Amino acid sequence: HEYAYGPKPDGDGTFWLTLNTGLNLKDEHLAGTVLDAALGYRQGAWRGWAVEAPDAGEGAIVPVCGGLRSPSGLGRGATGEMFATDQQGNWVATNSLVHLRRGAFFGHPESLASRGLPGSTLATVGPVVEGLPWPEAVERMPFLTPPAVWFPYRTAGQSATDVMLDASGGRFGPFSGQLFVGEFTQAAVQRVFLEEVDGVWQGACFPFRSGFASAVLRLAQADDGSVYAGLTNRGWSSLGG
Repeated sequence: HEYAYGPKPDGDGTFWLTLNTGLNLKDEHLAGTVLDAALGYRQGAWRGWAVEAPDAGEGAIVPVCGGLRSPSGLGRGATGEMFATDQQGNWVATNSLVHLRRGAFFGHPESLASRGLPGSTLATVGPVVEGLPWPEAVERMPFLTPPAVWFPYRTAGQSATDVMLDASGGRFGPFSGQLFVGEFTQAAVQRVFLEEVDGVWQGACFPFRSGFASAVLRLAQADDGSVYAGLTNRGWSSLGG
C-alpha cells in the first residue's frame, strides 16, 4: 500500500509527490519505519505526506503537509496551486480534494509518525481525537485543515484518483480553469469547480462522465484540448473491469 504518486509540477515548475500510508505493517516492513512514541503511530518516513522534489529530483525531498491516507492523484489548479485527492478508508469517511500547502494537516493521524523528523511542518500537531463528526472535530482540534471539496460517497465516486486542470482555453468545452478528477471503483470522472474565498480554496463537484471500460486512474489533456483517460483494473475491482 506504500505507493508514491507523481511527480507533477506546480505553477512555478516545482515537482510534487504524494505518499500513501502503509497498511498492516509487520516483520520486514517495520525495518524502515519511524515511530512517534508519544502518539503511538508507526509508518515509513513521510508516509501520508505531500512533499516537494526540487531540482528535478536531484535534491532531498521537502516535506510540506500531512494527514493523508491514499492521495492517489495530484495536480495544479488554474493559479498554479497544488491539489490532491485522498481516498476513503480508515480514518477517512469519503473522498476529498485538498489544497496542498505548508503546515496543513488533513486528519489522517498515522502520518504523524514523521512529525518529529527534521524538516517536519507538523511538529506540534496532535493528538487526534477519534469518533467526532467533522464540524466538531475542526472546532476541538484547530490544527485540522478541511478539504476544499468533499466527494459524497457513491454519489460522486468511491475512490478518487488523478487531478487534471482544463487548460484548453475553451477547446474542451465551457470548463476552462476547472479540475477533473478520476474515479477508480465507479470507472468515472468528476468535474470540480473551485473558488478562493478569503484565501481559502473551496468548491463543488459534479458527475461528468461514467461508463468507462474500467477504473480511471490517470487523466491527461492534449494540446488540442482533448482528454485521455488511463484505465486499469489492477489490485481493486471496478465497474466495467
